[in-house]
Amino acid sequence: MEAARALAELVLKAKSTDEERIQLAFVRLTGRRPEPREFGVLQRTLEEQRIEFRKDVIAASKLIAVGGSKADPDLRPSELAAMTVCVQTILNSDATAWKR
Repeated sequence: MEAARALAELVLKAKSTDEERIQLAFVRLTGRRPEPREFGVLQRTLEEQRIEFRKDVIAASKLIAVGGSKADPDLRPSELAAMTVCVQTILNSDATAWKR
């Protein structure tokens, strides 16, 4: 989860739109751009998580506190938590799976 949060912090600072942020995270983790279906799933995930974490800021704060490094205090906890879940979704996808 901490790795997902670190990449979420990077994309939130580097890009200004959800589309750019999702694209950057996906390329960083998979080496390619997401297909339209993949992008749609990630965009919906981000939007849903954003709504949930805005309602429950305590849950957002708990999520971004996982790990040894501190979350960036300049980022809103609800936004960082939502993007963290989005990045974790990419990490858990078939697009990042390696075959042996």
